[in-house]
Amino acid sequence: MAKQEIGTEDVARDFLMTMPLFMNSFRKRMVELDSDIAPNQFFLMHQLKESPKTIKELAEFQMVSPPTISSIVDTMERKELVERVRSTEDRRVVHVQLTQEGDQKLFQTMMEIHARMTEVFETLTPIEKKKLSEALGILRDLQMKAESEP
Repeated sequence: MAKQEIGTEDVARDFLMTMPLFMNSFRKRMVELDSDIAPNQFFLMHQLKESPKTIKELAEFQMVSPPTISSIVDTMERKELVERVRSTEDRRVVHVQLTQEGDQKLFQTMMEIHARMTEVFETLTPIEKKKLSEALGILRDLQMKAESEP
């Protein structure tokens, strides 16, 4: 029996069904770590690792309103994970950046999550690990391409 070709709509449906499961699992693992950073703070910190961002940029990344992200940043500032820095070129612009403590906390949390995910992936066969790694590479490349397009 010949294999049926998988269509683009099938891939999109599978992706949309899988991502919420993955995100729920990720959030659960964050809670299990008993970390003092919430999942949305983790993702925000990961974004800031690349470079400082404005409140507007962070709000767009998190898909929330600027007042909501500002509240999250306020909480993170109190924990000394991030700081607001006024631009030297335009005093109206304020960037949020990781503090040294925030950078260390992000690294520590990433290592703990990595250890937990390694345990999960241990159940896969070598062939499944290879397929998953290849699929994740394709997904990463696709997302990077989509982000670079106007």
